[in-house]
Amino acid sequence: MSLTKASYSMITGAPVNVLDYGADPSGTNDSTLAIQSAIDACSNNGYGGGVVYVPSGIYLMRSRDYVNSAGTTIGRCCLIMRNGVTLQGANWGSQLKLDANQYSVGTYFRMIASDTINMLTQASIRNITINGNRANNPSITDGNNILLEVLSNVVIDNVNSIASNGNGILLRGTTSQYMSNVEVTNCYSYNHSMIGIQCSQFNGLVIDGNIVQSTDNNCIDIYGDSGTPGGTSHSVNFVISNNVCTGSTSNTGIFPETVANGVIIGNTISSCNTGVHCNTINNQPNGVTIEGNNIYSCGTGVQITGPTTGVRVINNFINNFTTYGIYISAVNYGEIQSNYFTPASGSTNCVLLTGTGSAYNRVFNNTVNTSVVSVSNPSFFYTDSSTGGSANWVGGFIVTPGQLGPDNAAQYMQLNSKRESGAAATSTISVPSNTAGFVMVSVKNSTNYQSQCVPYVNVAGTVTLGTAYGTATVGSATITSYSTSTNGVVVNMVTSSGNLVNAGVEFTQIT
Repeated sequence: MSLTKASYSMITGAPVNVLDYGADPSGTNDSTLAIQSAIDACSNNGYGGGVVYVPSGIYLMRSRDYVNSAGTTIGRCCLIMRNGVTLQGANWGSQLKLDANQYSVGTYFRMIASDTINMLTQASIRNITINGNRANNPSITDGNNILLEVLSNVVIDNVNSIASNGNGILLRGTTSQYMSNVEVTNCYSYNHSMIGIQCSQFNGLVIDGNIVQSTDNNCIDIYGDSGTPGGTSHSVNFVISNNVCTGSTSNTGIFPETVANGVIIGNTISSCNTGVHCNTINNQPNGVTIEGNNIYSCGTGVQITGPTTGVRVINNFINNFTTYGIYISAVNYGEIQSNYFTPASGSTNCVLLTGTGSAYNRVFNNTVNTSVVSVSNPSFFYTDSSTGGSANWVGGFIVTPGQLGPDNAAQYMQLNSKRESGAAATSTISVPSNTAGFVMVSVKNSTNYQSQCVPYVNVAGTVTLGTAYGTATVGSATITSYSTSTNGVVVNMVTSSGNLVNAGVEFTQIT
């Protein structure tokens, strides 16, 4: 009696392994149809789906005609996700890499797609790298890494989406069928010709804990236009939280456009044209709260352009802005409260109210830090150049040379230093006594940016450190360790010429 070898995917309930279907992890042979076969088999296994497992390796992807379930060809794709399937790698070491020259100018392309007729439900993509090989394919804006037509319950988690000639991650419903219960979490989206993460036409969305860098368009973009003037937004009930957005120098860090009933909270945004821009097309944003974000080294911190109703901008730290801290145009019932401003110069408006018809806006309890910039004319704190509006109320500004904002709120302080080639260096970041918070360090060279945080508690000069998280390694520029001193955290780093190290502290007062 002969023995038959059992494949990994033959074990009942086990993941479907793409190697069993002929996928090549060496990056030499085309693995597209092998992985598609694994996805299809998992979707049709009688159990309603399961996990398609992609072991570590590089899997070459080549394009083919995209044909939906109605038999209509719409551009090109590599893989088509199916209902009930989780496409899961062994973390970022599992890489789906697009081969060179896989589409032409004018082609509508997506590496991973879903059916445009029977929209995707109960599916996820996790722990994997999607590489669009931007440099070796034609320069377009429709060459997407992930573009899914979603019905409900879709998760994109811990995906490293890099180098597309389009969007890094794009999930969307339709104007007649909103997608629901969608999450994009813990992803890294880098070097795209369009948007890092975009979601549109939804009811129930979470975008949390992602890092988006160096996009030619917006870093994170949510969109809800109905296409018809008036009426309500088609994108509602969202949370955008704890993301890091940087390097969109001509565009926006977080762009909520024609959306309603959501919060943008706890994000760090830097080196963008605008930090957060809440905008109207045909339908007015309403019930949007922009709270507790660190926005620094952007032209404008927060921009709200209308007509827009009921947007709250509260408790944000807007530092080193060169154009406006907060720009408000044609806004009604807005609330600008308890923000902390450190302008780049003494002639930069902290709050500008402009446009036509702005009414019933409240600006109060904001703080301007003059320890960095000497302000001789406090009229730049607030300027009202709007026309046709009424009943706007402006309270006083708090002017302080100190380090704490209103109500002892947290403050982010940015300290710059440039280190020499190959030399070990230390930098002590002072942390005020009886505070708790985070020391944040970023490393940047000409093309890359990474950051790391270490939590601390300082009681009467004795500093205790927690475990550092995040990454701060760019080329040979490496944060190696942290230690303590009296009222300080010592950052030990090795850097090379041309790398810039930024360090700062965010804290709250403790008693």
